Amino acid sequence: MSLKFGIELESMGLTGNEIQAAVNAAGEEFGGLFGYRGGTDCVDRQQWRAESDSSLSQRFCTWDTRGSHEIISPIMQGVAGRKAILRVVKKLNQAGATVDRTCGTHIHVGVGHSARWARMSEDKKQEIGSRMIEIYSHFMPVFDALSPNNRTCAGNSYVGLPRWGGRYSAVNLQAFINYGRVEFRQPGFTLNQKVIEMWLGLVDSICKSAVNENHRSYHLDVAEFPVTLPAMLEFLNVGTKVTKLATDRLEFCIERYTQGRENRIAVRGQGVVNCICCGRDFIGMPGQNICGNEGCE
Repeated sequence: MSLKFGIELESMGLTGNEIQAAVNAAGEEFGGLFGYRGGTDCVDRQQWRAESDSSLSQRFCTWDTRGSHEIISPIMQGVAGRKAILRVVKKLNQAGATVDRTCGTHIHVGVGHSARWARMSEDKKQEIGSRMIEIYSHFMPVFDALSPNNRTCAGNSYVGLPRWGGRYSAVNLQAFINYGRVEFRQPGFTLNQKVIEMWLGLVDSICKSAVNENHRSYHLDVAEFPVTLPAMLEFLNVGTKVTKLATDRLEFCIERYTQGRENRIAVRGQGVVNCICCGRDFIGMPGQNICGNEGCE
C-alpha cells in the first residue's frame, strides 16, 4: 500500500528565482510565489511552489529579493516521491537556503483514495484517526527525543499533544474526516536530508499502522510496547534504513541538546556509561565501558 504525501519546508535566504532554479535543477517543476494559502491543500497541486508565512523571522522573498519561504511540494507517492523531495532539499542547500528556530517542517499524508474515503463510514474514519493519535501519543517522548527542544510537545505551542480538533498539535486532523488527510507538524527546523528522510519513513509507517490491515502493526496493541526508540521502530516495522537514521538522529540529539538529555537517554533504552579510558560520558550497551572514540579503542 503506497500512500500519497506532501511536504512543507519552511526556510529562508533565497530569492524566488533561486528557489525556481533549485527545484528545476532537481528535475521538478516550480509553479511560482504565492501569498499564504494554508498547507492542507498541498496534495492538490502538481508543481512545487513557495508561499509566505508570517511565523517566520524574515519577510517573504520576492523573485529578486532574498527572504523567507515555505516551499511546498506537489502530490508525491512511494520511493520516487521521497527521492524527489530529497533531491529538492539537496539543491536548496546548495543554493544557500538556511533555517532558524522559527522554521519547521510539516508532512501531509493522504490515507485513502477520495472515492473510497467518501464511502467510508464516519465511525471507521474516527477509528483510523484515533488509532494514529493513540500511536503518536504513546511514543510522544520518543518523537520529542528526536526533535530540537523548541519542537517538543512541551516546548512549542504549535506542536501540542495529538488530539481531535485544533490545528496546532503534533498530529493535525482538521482535514481528516472530510478529506482523509493528516498533517504531522513536529519535525523541526531542518534542511538535513537524512532527518527529512527519517520523518517521511516514520509518518508513513504510523499511517499504515492505522489504515492498512495488511501492515504488521495494524493488529498490535501499542500499549504493550515500552516507550523507547527500539520498541517504537519495532512496532512501526520501519525497516533497516529508517532504523539507522532514527538511531543516529537520537544520538546526535543526545550530544547536541543539554536540556531534555535525560529523556533522550531514557528512550534510547540504554544507560549513560563513563568511559574508563577518557572519562567521557557516552551511551553504552550492556557491559560496554570504553567509548570507542579515537584513543579509547
